[in-house]
Amino acid sequence: MSPGKRPAQAVTKSPKVERQRTSRAGTPIAPVVSVVGLIAVAVVSVWVMSVFGAASAAGPGPTQRPGESGPIITAPPRVTPNPTIVITPPPEQRPTITGTILFSRTGNIWAASGLDLTSVATAGTDSSPAWSPDGSTIYAIQTTDKPNQDPPFDAAKYFLRVTNIVSMNADGSNRKQVFKGQFSQNGGTWFTGVYQPDVSPDGNRFALVSDLGYVPVNGCESCYQPIVLSTMSTDGTKLTNLKVRYDNDLGHNDPDWSPDGKEIAFTYNSRGGTDGAPRIGILTVSTGSLNLLRKGYANPSWSRDGTMIAAERTTSSGRDIVVLDPRSGSELARLTNDGDSFRPEFSPNGDQIAFLHRKGLGVDLQIMTISQSGGGITLLETKPVTDDGSLDATSSPAWFIPADQITSPPAGPAASAAP
Repeated sequence: MSPGKRPAQAVTKSPKVERQRTSRAGTPIAPVVSVVGLIAVAVVSVWVMSVFGAASAAGPGPTQRPGESGPIITAPPRVTPNPTIVITPPPEQRPTITGTILFSRTGNIWAASGLDLTSVATAGTDSSPAWSPDGSTIYAIQTTDKPNQDPPFDAAKYFLRVTNIVSMNADGSNRKQVFKGQFSQNGGTWFTGVYQPDVSPDGNRFALVSDLGYVPVNGCESCYQPIVLSTMSTDGTKLTNLKVRYDNDLGHNDPDWSPDGKEIAFTYNSRGGTDGAPRIGILTVSTGSLNLLRKGYANPSWSRDGTMIAAERTTSSGRDIVVLDPRSGSELARLTNDGDSFRPEFSPNGDQIAFLHRKGLGVDLQIMTISQSGGGITLLETKPVTDDGSLDATSSPAWFIPADQITSPPAGPAASAAP
């Protein structure tokens, strides 16, 4: 993510499972659910895959900014991030955070509250933090590497990158495994890919995306299974395919429960020609009815009153933060115009949006404050929470505010057609 650019909407078949044979020990072959690991599957966002190819915890590498052409520029080496310290702007330049925002940095979970940053989980394996509705529990995806596995149909070894779900108290204590992804079948070791859990308002279910434990039939090494919208009980049982249709085997990602628990908004990955053309889907859980909004938007986050969705607007220059009407898909506001802003998370109070922002090779957390008046939305200010450049681009922030600090959100603005 340094100067230099590549097309922002190159299509990748990210949300699916691919299996490839190799004769070299220790490299991926057929029973690999995610041979490219968490970044290639858990991001499952076409733009982030192309634009943020080098922005992972593994460190920098050749990259291009969205919309640029020409040679790829190799960035200078970055200092290895300190696992116990996050660099921040001076206090007077940072926002004071009501409640607590969780974010992932180099596989560790951090919490931002007030003006303080606190390390919550230091396993180096965690991403996609999610709150229980009462704020007592944090859930996260734990990704562990399993090298030198014995395949059922080849003499070479293979490598698994296994995803589990863990829970912990809000302070990181009492860590437990909720869902174990690895299993044995047909003489081989496999795992069920689970990604991006979001907890339902009643606290009983995750909305997530999964390959549902797909195993190739009769040793088919070119088979795959798209990563699709699913639910699971928060005790780690009852993984269920919601059977939502998908386009071009690209699957789904970024699920987010509506405040009333009746709908799930998510990214429906699609394409136009060779370009990515994601759109937001709204699934009515009880009936299976699907409403697909207009193309060019991704990564939805509901407002607490259900009248708005913060999302990414996708263009050839990158992604920006917008607010949409969840029924019509019309834009209510465009809040950034830099092509480097993504993964929005609405404050439970409705007056702020947390999001990730890219600068060069770095990714940091920022917060914008908005006002709603006169039927419109106005951006008041944007302030950085971190200046560290080491946040995980594949992992959305999660925001919790205790009930006694919740304010009544203003009425949502009327929709207007996007220009």
